[in-house]
Amino acid sequence: MAGQLLNVLPLRTYSWGNVLSSNWEVPVIQQLEISQFNSAQLIVRWHDLVLSSGGAFVKVSLFGDGWVPEALGLDFAITVEFMSVKVFAPGAGTLAIGPTLSVVGGPIRGPAATVVINLHAGTSSVAKATLSVDLCLKNSDDSVT
Repeated sequence: MAGQLLNVLPLRTYSWGNVLSSNWEVPVIQQLEISQFNSAQLIVRWHDLVLSSGGAFVKVSLFGDGWVPEALGLDFAITVEFMSVKVFAPGAGTLAIGPTLSVVGGPIRGPAATVVINLHAGTSSVAKATLSVDLCLKNSDDSVT
C-alpha cells in the first residue's frame, strides 16, 4: 500500500489581533481515518508569522482521536499528542518570520487523528499567522504517492 500526502489546511491567514493572556484552539481537521498507517510527518509551511510578547507561541499538533465510524455523532476526548510544531516569541520584542518549512515525524496508531492550531498569548500579544499544513501518512515500507 502506498503512503498518502494530504493537504489538511490550504494556505490560510489567522489573525488574533490584540489578545491578552489566553489560549485559542482551532481544530483544522477532525476524525481523519489513520488506521491503515503506522507513521506520519506533519509538514507546516509558515508563509508569514508575527508574534509579540514573551511567552507567546503558535503550535500545530497532530493528536490521536478516539472516534470510530460505529460511534457516529459522538466526540471522544483527544488525549494523545503524536507530534507538534511550535514557534515561540522571544522574551521581549517581536518575532517575525517569512517563508519557513517545519517538518516533524513519528509513529502513529489508532482509528483516527485530529490536527489542531493553538495560540498561547502572553500578557500583551499580537499574533498573525499565514500557514498551510500537509500530512504525510505511510507505513514503514511505503512509497508516497
